[in-house]
Amino acid sequence: MIYIYKILTLAAFIIALPVLPLLCLVSTKRRATLLPRLGYGHPDIPVRKRDSEGNGSKSPRFWIHALSVGEVRSSVPLVRAVKERFPDGLIIFTASTKTGMETARELFQDTAAPLVEQTLYFPLDLGVSIRRTARLIDPDLVVLVETDLWPNFLHHMKHRRVPVILANARLSNRSLDGYLKVKPFSRLFFSFLTRILAQTREDRARYLELGIAPETVAVTGNIKFDQPFESMAAASVDQIKKQLNIPTGSTVVLAGSTHPGEESILADWYNKEASQHPGLCLIIAPRNPDRCTELKREFRSQQVLSALLSEIESSSAGYF
Repeated sequence: MIYIYKILTLAAFIIALPVLPLLCLVSTKRRATLLPRLGYGHPDIPVRKRDSEGNGSKSPRFWIHALSVGEVRSSVPLVRAVKERFPDGLIIFTASTKTGMETARELFQDTAAPLVEQTLYFPLDLGVSIRRTARLIDPDLVVLVETDLWPNFLHHMKHRRVPVILANARLSNRSLDGYLKVKPFSRLFFSFLTRILAQTREDRARYLELGIAPETVAVTGNIKFDQPFESMAAASVDQIKKQLNIPTGSTVVLAGSTHPGEESILADWYNKEASQHPGLCLIIAPRNPDRCTELKREFRSQQVLSALLSEIESSSAGYF
């Protein structure tokens, strides 16, 4: 069954090949991600030294992957724990999206003490892309955070005899229904995973319903909550309010990592509450920052006074 999938994905890629240059021409994201995701143009990674029998060095190599911004941020405790447990180990971190990659570099590389050796784009689920990236990283263990499972990738890791762990795993009822419709394929698909570390008992029960061996699935909680809470001094809070021109005594509501459609609901809520709570300020940080200008137009159409952070920082005028 996996070989049918391989043939179909290769055929789909060949059909799409003539369109890819056009996509790169009109899309900044595609220009930044396409070649790396095909396995080309990656930064250098130290080559593992092997002895005459082909055995590698004792320093382990970890490949940790997260799909996009939310998953990258939730993986911070995991990366820190691996680095502390294996200080001589080498960690390669991958992400699938441009914003996810930017976040990963900010959190793990652009620091005084980098947590990872390198950040790369995760390969497309094509044999050539996976093989090139896997040879470059040469991992001893792969950890996938939350989502972004691909059959070709998992099959190749099994062929290389590299254990793959799905950490912070979640499975909604909707996703379960979809997997159950192709249960034989789903059972094979998840069998490529060495361990599944589920967030809740409910998630574990859903994985077991797919026919996954009980000893493979454990409940380990949500690693998002393993991050230490960083308190902020009152002076820092006042400085941020001053930067954003938020009047003293205002009530501030922050909505983070929002998706399309959710901001419209927030705008309706704000219109109702602002009349009863003078000085109410709503700060929205969309999951995709590129949508900010679009959201400003949407808020204007709903009669909500709004401004982008860049506009506030470049102007001394108040917006609230």
